[in-house]
Amino acid sequence: MPTDTDRRQGAIALAALTAAALVVDGVVHLAVAGRYEVPGGGLLTESNLFRAQAAVALLAAVWVIARPRPLAFAVAAVVAGIAAIAVIAYTYVDIGPIGPLPDLYEPTWAASGKVLSMVAEVCAVPLAIAGAVATRRRRGRRRLVAGRALRV
Repeated sequence: MPTDTDRRQGAIALAALTAAALVVDGVVHLAVAGRYEVPGGGLLTESNLFRAQAAVALLAAVWVIARPRPLAFAVAAVVAGIAAIAVIAYTYVDIGPIGPLPDLYEPTWAASGKVLSMVAEVCAVPLAIAGAVATRRRRGRRRLVAGRALRV
């Protein structure tokens, strides 16, 4: 049966791996955001969406490292999952503009950093889910042993 130290070390390892995947995603989005710059494009441009994704991914990475708790891992899973769904959907389906959001359709995997960010996002999701499960509070029966309550 794993000890508390084993669980803590596992949670730290999952936090580090999740954060690493999110950092890769964030750095790639920051690096390629300039390619999508449109002069006079307004606030909701493709480049600004890339910068926002980078910021959210990097913030989630910092949160998972600073506080490896179920909520931080859950947010990391959502951030990576939404990004992975978006890149896959917009590669294969011309969804078109949605309200004020621009058309993000790019029917190729050859774009710089696209595969790397997608792999990082897809890897971050199960890592974050595993982290959320590993860090959840264990509620179980307690028994009294030598005057101390122990979790069973």
